[in-house]
Amino acid sequence: MIKSLDHLNLIKVKLFIAVILFFSISLVQADFPITSCQSLNSPGTYVLLNDVTASGTCFTFDADSVTLDCNGHLIDGNNSASVAVHINGRNGAVLRECLIENFTDSTQHSIQIDSSNNVSILNNVLRNNAGIIGRSFDSRSTNILVRGNVFNSTYVKKVYLPYNITYFQGRGLLGIGDYWTIEDNYFFNTSYTLSSQGPCPQGEIGWGILTYGDFATIRNNNLKDNSCGIYLSGSNGLVENNLIDGTNSINEGSGLRSEGNNSIFSGNTFISASSYFAYPGVFHVQFLNNDFDSFHLSGEEN
Repeated sequence: MIKSLDHLNLIKVKLFIAVILFFSISLVQADFPITSCQSLNSPGTYVLLNDVTASGTCFTFDADSVTLDCNGHLIDGNNSASVAVHINGRNGAVLRECLIENFTDSTQHSIQIDSSNNVSILNNVLRNNAGIIGRSFDSRSTNILVRGNVFNSTYVKKVYLPYNITYFQGRGLLGIGDYWTIEDNYFFNTSYTLSSQGPCPQGEIGWGILTYGDFATIRNNNLKDNSCGIYLSGSNGLVENNLIDGTNSINEGSGLRSEGNNSIFSGNTFISASSYFAYPGVFHVQFLNNDFDSFHLSGEEN
């Protein structure tokens, strides 16, 4: 009798697991289940079923209206590969739920967006490789949403050849184009450690968030211990409710820098991170309810 009950309970457990798996799979709508790096060349949703290791560029978006859902799986650069995901000249791309690690090519970023529109980058984790770059070749990338991602130690190792010095060069996100929305992300340790070039030189490396373009929205992000924090280079931006806690560049990195006009900075908190609005000067800018650690402003009618 006891054996029969144990056998019956085992059947019930197996049936329960089968039902859970069925509903788990049905919740992820997959037009194309995939198990390896490849070209995504037909519209639809691709769902990654396992971890993958890349040898070059892992996934390329080669059609419009493509969604890549990693379903929490790892895209591993194996400390040698160049790019995890490349979106080039596309409309309506979605990348979500990916863990991206160990892409160490110092000339590339793990996620690259080129001349694309209406792209969403959602709930991914980038760790131990350079972050996201939106570049401008044929045209700028516009209407880009970056939401709910974790950028953890987004830097690569480089060598300063004149003196053969090894250093770290990092950046969380560089967006080139109009109407970028960057919200609810966490940026940690975008290191830049080459002291001879100054804090976050050329306005591009060492920053957690950097945008070149108008109408950027940067809100509800948490930036912790980056070399520098947020750089808004463009007009009509909205920067609100961000926490910038510590900048660790050797030469006193900046928590916030802006060179654009007609922007609003509201409800931001800066801890051990200076803020600088200048060069060539900013105009018609509003500052509302911010908690600045230190502050410098030049320009008129602010």
